[in-house]
Amino acid sequence: MAKPVPLTYEEFIDLAQKHYYKGGDSYVECWDEKVFNEYVEQFRPIYKTSALKMFRDNHDIEKDEAAARRWYAGEGYEGGDY
Repeated sequence: MAKPVPLTYEEFIDLAQKHYYKGGDSYVECWDEKVFNEYVEQFRPIYKTSALKMFRDNHDIEKDEAAARRWYAGEGYEGGDY
């Protein structure tokens, strides 16, 4: 099995664009090449599987924030009021 290869900035953004409505939007809109390189330097290289997890995690956070906004607006949570 071939060893995974870290994504370049261009590959990362291309993948984020393909998953724009599944959490990739923040990366497309907010990450430039400098931010990408700083992340890689400070934390770790980004592989396709880790990028997809980043997008999923971001999408989950966005859903939680939207639910909190609805609750504070008096609309309750999707499953009913708490």
